Amino acid sequence: MKASHLNDKTKATIRKATADDLAGIVELCAAHAAFEDMTFDPSGLQQRLAEAIGRRLFDAVAEEARSTGISNVEWQTPARNTDAIDFYHSLGATDKVKARFNLCLNKSS
Repeated sequence: MKASHLNDKTKATIRKATADDLAGIVELCAAHAAFEDMTFDPSGLQQRLAEAIGRRLFDAVAEEARSTGISNVEWQTPARNTDAIDFYHSLGATDKVKARFNLCLNKSS
């Protein structure tokens, strides 16, 4: 459709998608599949979109670190967060074993 065929009340805005858009993107995919008389299984789609955003975020962090002379970036996540751990491994990150300690200073005897 050429822009000249749009009525005066029709306005479009094009912008980059954000993480807040993920649920809406999944809904649009489902609606399009229904329109095309196709089945749509959204399981995993939102996760893959989030991973794509996460990968771009980590690429930006790595580039900024390199540009300032930083050669190593460290972060942490709980061991139970296996999805994140798998994602970090997919980036090429390696995990390090560490011990975490907590000293309670407000003990009542």
